[in-house]
Amino acid sequence: MYRSIVELKSRSVASALAICCAIAGGSVARAADPAKTDAEVEQLAQARQMVRGVLNHWDFKTWNQLLADDVVFNVRLGTATKDSAGDPALVGMNAEYQGREAAKKALRDIYGDLHKDFRITTEITRGSEVVLMGELVVESKAKDPATLPIAVYMAFNPAGKIKLIGIFSVDVRALVAALQPATSG
Repeated sequence: MYRSIVELKSRSVASALAICCAIAGGSVARAADPAKTDAEVEQLAQARQMVRGVLNHWDFKTWNQLLADDVVFNVRLGTATKDSAGDPALVGMNAEYQGREAAKKALRDIYGDLHKDFRITTEITRGSEVVLMGELVVESKAKDPATLPIAVYMAFNPAGKIKLIGIFSVDVRALVAALQPATSG
């Protein structure tokens, strides 16, 4: 199971990892899958199109336009340190914000740095959920900048507003170890 320096006991992280494992294991829903009805395939396609529309116009929307009234925002990041192998890691911050106003306040505090320092390397979208994975550049006074793997998970409601959002540190070694069995015959 997924384990990082920060214990992530979040449904959204589990969903994100399930999506990654489904892709690696080849069990991603396909239009040709006889178990999926035409209506289910169409619903997934419409939800994916809605997510794409929100992401494509992200910079032009306010938090009120992006966030649902009952949004839940989880942050599982913290201060830069090193993990047991000596690689850069994040520890310490473990917060949950419920409701649009609380989420907006928290996002205003961190969004500028995230927008500037988060380099998205992978996007995984399935229906009304999206996982953005990438590297957070962490400046250090004593050393060159370090990059730390993080993931942003978002789930959207039918109105196209974010109902769940989470920002998490990612233990890449644990993720790779979880995906390896899915790739072996």
